[in-house]
Formats: sequence, C-alpha cells, structure tokens
Amino acid sequence: MRNKLLYSFIAVLIAAFLGYLPSVAFADEGQEGQNCVDNLNLMQTGSDVVANWSSMDCDSYEVIVFRDGRLTMMLKTKENQYTISGVHPGERCVVTVRAHLKDGSTSDTAKTELTAEKIRQNIMVEDTIFYGFAGNTFNLNASANGDMQYSSADQNIARVDDRGNITLKKSGDTDIIITAEGNGLFTDARRTVEVFVYPTVLAKVKGTATEDLSPSRAIIRWGENEYAAAYKILRKNPATQEYLEIAETPAETRYLEVTRDDYDYVIKGIAEVNGEKVDGKISDPVPVRGTTEEAPAYSKFKVIGKLGKNELNLVAEIHGTKGVRVPQTLSIIDDKYVVSYVNKKSTRGRLIEYSKADGSEGKIVNAKGIGHANGGAYNPNINRLFILSTKYAEEAKKACVFNAETKKSIGNVNMPASVSAMAYDVTSDRYYLANGKEIYICDSNFKVEKTLAKTIKHKSTQDIGAYNSTVMVCSWLGKNKSYIDIYRVSDGAYLGSYDVSIGEIESCVVDDGYLVILMNTIGSADDRIYKTKERIAIP
Repeated sequence: MRNKLLYSFIAVLIAAFLGYLPSVAFADEGQEGQNCVDNLNLMQTGSDVVANWSSMDCDSYEVIVFRDGRLTMMLKTKENQYTISGVHPGERCVVTVRAHLKDGSTSDTAKTELTAEKIRQNIMVEDTIFYGFAGNTFNLNASANGDMQYSSADQNIARVDDRGNITLKKSGDTDIIITAEGNGLFTDARRTVEVFVYPTVLAKVKGTATEDLSPSRAIIRWGENEYAAAYKILRKNPATQEYLEIAETPAETRYLEVTRDDYDYVIKGIAEVNGEKVDGKISDPVPVRGTTEEAPAYSKFKVIGKLGKNELNLVAEIHGTKGVRVPQTLSIIDDKYVVSYVNKKSTRGRLIEYSKADGSEGKIVNAKGIGHANGGAYNPNINRLFILSTKYAEEAKKACVFNAETKKSIGNVNMPASVSAMAYDVTSDRYYLANGKEIYICDSNFKVEKTLAKTIKHKSTQDIGAYNSTVMVCSWLGKNKSYIDIYRVSDGAYLGSYDVSIGEIESCVVDDGYLVILMNTIGSADDRIYKTKERIAIP
C-alpha cells in the first residue's frame, strides 16, 4: 500500500513539473526577447500536422508541442519546420516556438494551435476517361480506404457491377459514379469517370459530293462520322469490279483530290481504340467522270508542256541482258514495270520485271517471236500481255500473247491493220492501235469501231498509251527529239504535245494519273524509266 502511495505521489510531481516546464523554459519572455519568429502556422496533411515558421538571423529554435493538453515534445532545432505524426481527428495540437539569436539573446515566443479534422479520402482509378467498343468489358481497378459502391448514369450505354466490372452496351457516353464510405479516420468520397462507347461498325458516311477543279482534276468531299479517327477512300477497279483502297486521311481531313478519269469511289470511317480497329460501312458510290468540256484542238504541232528532268523522277536505270539491250515497250502489271527488250538484229527478246517501289530488277523471261517488239499492251480483265511482233522499222499484223503472271507465251492474235503501237483502255474495255498515219479504236476482240486520222505525222510512232479518254502517241523525230502527241478518242481531235526531248522515247503508260515513260538513252546501254513528279493534266 505504501509503495502505491509513493508511486502516485511521484507521478503527480512529474505531471506538475511538465506542466510548469514551458513557463520556466520561456520565463524570461518579454524581458530580452525580440519578435523574430514570424508566420507560425499549422497545416494538416493526412494524419500529419506540419508546423512552419520564418525568422531572420537566428541560430536555433526551441519548440514545444502539446497534444490534447499533454506535453509530447520539447526540442532544440536549427530547422524552421516540425512534423507531428499520427494525429487523430478531433485532436488539439498546440505549438510554441522561440528563437535563439546569434548575439546570444532570445526572441519572443510565437504560439498557434489546430484541431485535426478527418483525413480526406481519395478514390484512386487508372484514368478518368475510358474508351471502348460495344461488347468490351474491363475493370475500373479503383481503390479507396473505405468500402466502395458503383453506379452508372445510363445502364443502356454501360453497366457496372459491385466489383467495378464495366460492360459496354451500345454507342454513346455516360458517367460511372464511385462512392467510398467514410469512417472515424476518413471522410466520405465520391468520384466520377467518363465512359465513351464506340459502335462495332461505324455508320455509313453521308453527304458525299464532288467539286471540279479543272478539266482533269476534282475533289471528293464527305460528311463527318463522330467516331471516326480516319477515313479510307476506295476506288473501283473496272477490270475486277472490286473496290481497292487508294488513300487514308485523318479525321479532320474529309476531302481528297483525284483525277477525273471515270472511276467510282467510296468512303468509310475507321475507329481505333486501345489498339483495336473497326471499319465503318462504305458510303454510296461517288462517281467521278472525265471532263465534258471540249478542249481546244489544234491543226498543227503545239507544245502544251515540257517534261524535262526537272519535272521527272528517275524510277530505274535499266540495262537488259547480254546481247538483248534495246527496250521497246512498257507495261504495268500489279506492282511491277514490265519492259520488253530486243537485240538490234531482232532475233531474240526478253521480258524483264522492275519493282515500282525501288526500280530493282526482278524476273527475266525469254520472249520468243516478238521480233522488234515495237508496241505492247496489258489487259487486266483477262490477265494477258500483248507484244506486237514487228520487224525493225516495219509495222506488224499480229501480236504475241503472254500470260501476264508467268510471262509464258500462249499464242498469237491477228491485228486488223498493220500497226507499230498498241494500248488497252481499262475504263472503256477498248484497244487502241496506231501507225504513222492513223489510230484505230477497237473492241475487246480487236474489231475496229472507229478510225482516227493523225493530225501530226511524226517520223516514228514508237508506242501509245491510253488515259482519260485520250490516246497518247509516243513520237520520235530523231536524235533526242521526243514528244507525246495527245488525241481525243471521241472525235480524234489533236490536243497538243508534251516535249520529252531527253532521249529516244519508246513507250508510256499512266499510273494513277502519273505519266511513266520508257526512255532509250541514245549511244548508251543505260536506259531509264521516268515518272512525272506531278499528276499530268490532260486537256
């Protein structure tokens, strides 16, 4: 019993001493002190209360901390900050600070207090905006200190279960609301995330239209699809009747400039979310037709444009094979340029492929019977390559026929007249044939439907091309003088010539509006394939 009384007495003395200690420690306050401790404040951050203050020319500070009336800390520090950790809601914190100046004197005391509040509860989620396609599911992966509940502002668009699993139902956007229950330490919490749902197939693009820029160029325009990140433009292949993609534009670009060359186009939107893509329905066909304007015709030679090396890109330097080095015709088959070669005596022939992408040489095939091979055409409808079987400086009445894929000979076909040039027009399913005086428009069986008299009778008709309802006659005048003479198919009118005087022109084709030229470099075996830097404008 005596020991218990003794312990109680000691405890009372200690408590009294601790309560008296601050007044003793700062007993000289107001006598030699100065106002050096400024802006003392307490700020709660979670379960911590941080004391901050400012002062000038001080050596150290004395800090006294009371929590709910109990002295919990008395220290000397050189820092002007102190953190009280593990503070509970409702707890009263009192902090007193005095500074020791460098001259040995002490400052007045500064004192402030704070009653701790509940800690603000945060709901953590990976993001505040989620995207996905209808049918997708995912979890919000939310976390908080209290129990969480979930709800959807529109369950027809997105549903959520009590574990935060989201099921996307149909296109649109809605909010998912997350609430977290508070407790004695944390407040209640609420957070909203947005969910955007994309359809599994984008709606058809509407409002398509065309705008004519010139007799040879037009612009296709189309309406907006709100979910599209990009648009694909497809063009109908007259040979296969299939639509093939030719371009893709970003969402903000809803137009494309095209050549007026009698093609049909369609457009569809594309959405992409989290690496997953979905296509839209294709638009109604947008017909783009060749000009109906009558371009001016000429009765004598007229240069309408010059295609020199500044206007052309070098596609490939070509050499043929040993003893067979003279290039004669050029065709485009899929992603390859195909050139026919002969030797000067016209006894041997070759068909050699070159990559459209980089001009590299590919397959080399022996081509029997082509003679001087002055003229050729490729028909994708039947996958056949035709090469005129000519003698040097003469015209031919037959063409050798090759399988366009294997390049193997499969026979001959008779021509309706003696000619030195030929082309196939895929848009009209017509063959064009030409010699020094006339141009023949033939059906798919080489039956002549129309004969056009050439206004310009240049020395040599090397080969011809077909483009935009015109015949493009490759003419050579000797030395480096070469021209492409243009005739309108409808009435045979001469529309002018391109000057391509950089060698002996042998053949030409048009690839998506770009003119591709086969050029024989006179006096050298280093012949070339050129392509115009810009799409050509045919009158």
